[in-house]
Amino acid sequence: MISPLLEILYQATHSKIQAVVLDMFPIGCLVFGTISIATTSSRLTFAFARDNGLPLSPHLAKISNGVPRNSLFLTIIIDVFFGLLYFVSDSALHAILSASVVALGISYGLPIFTLLLRGRSFLPKAAFSLGRWGLFVNYLGLSFILLTTILFLFPAHRVVDASSMSMDFILHH
Repeated sequence: MISPLLEILYQATHSKIQAVVLDMFPIGCLVFGTISIATTSSRLTFAFARDNGLPLSPHLAKISNGVPRNSLFLTIIIDVFFGLLYFVSDSALHAILSASVVALGISYGLPIFTLLLRGRSFLPKAAFSLGRWGLFVNYLGLSFILLTTILFLFPAHRVVDASSMSMDFILHH
């Protein structure tokens, strides 16, 4: 079979046609998700370049027929690079992806942690509030972030060698 998912679907249905048809749903989601992520990323790249926040900003901030074409090309090149990285080194891709999850966890966790330390008295009145559940939700969210951050620092494989160990702790120190 071509992919592990296709093999699983074939073993579940015992029909190649049904397996292929069922495999079309995740493939369609992948295609449409990739298009929307590329669109969003290119527009964010354009916005940062427009505000002179990136190298080569004048070049990346150009718009052609209403499309930030240079930013879109840069986004596609970066996406293709990460896609090809999987074929070159699975552990390098895993290190980059897990480091990004750890960095996102830290960026989400710091405001929650600060809020728990300082309290809510300094915040302006909000239109939406969880009331007394807010503190519980903050602790629950921070606990989840800590758990996932710690788990992503572990190696992906049970037998660890130089190529399979997690390098995330080096990236964050």
